Amino acid sequence: MPEMQNMQPYFDAYQEEVRKAKNASGMTLQELSDKTGVPYNNICTVNAGTMKQPLLYYSAATCKVLGLSLDELFGLSSNDAKELAEAKAVSYECKIENVHLKNDIEHYKRLGSAYRPLIFSLIGICAVLLCAVIGYIIFDIQLKNIGLFKSGSLTVLAVFLAIVVLAAVALIAAAIKTVVRDAKITKSPQD
Repeated sequence: MPEMQNMQPYFDAYQEEVRKAKNASGMTLQELSDKTGVPYNNICTVNAGTMKQPLLYYSAATCKVLGLSLDELFGLSSNDAKELAEAKAVSYECKIENVHLKNDIEHYKRLGSAYRPLIFSLIGICAVLLCAVIGYIIFDIQLKNIGLFKSGSLTVLAVFLAIVVLAAVALIAAAIKTVVRDAKITKSPQD
């Protein structure tokens, strides 16, 4: 069935709805014509119910002045209202999720600001301990007959200690780089 036939009951009821709204407003036909800019004879034919196909522009202006919804009068808003309600529900859910995400971001920023000094302190302690181990290695190398480094030859324990020292230096550097990068991200102007 063509859409024009589906909409025919709305078209038939249009003129009656406009007449009721005009009467409720207390305006005369001439006043309605003056306020809408619609020609007087067009207002009269709609009011009399003899208009076969009212022009969209005239109908829109008349509905606006009378406070009517053109969509409702022609049955266009039923599906739109459902879609609008669904869109509002999705929008509301997105707003709620956005609030939760903002709260999470603020929580992690607070955690980051609290843990950053702790991380730097631990890095500092590791650096001091690393310096102590390096100092011991230097001291041990100077001893000829005792220690891990005897007369310039390497033992398995000495190689392991050297690998631990190199790994500690790499981990400290990576930790500092990560903490500094995260600090720059949290202070970025995008917040």
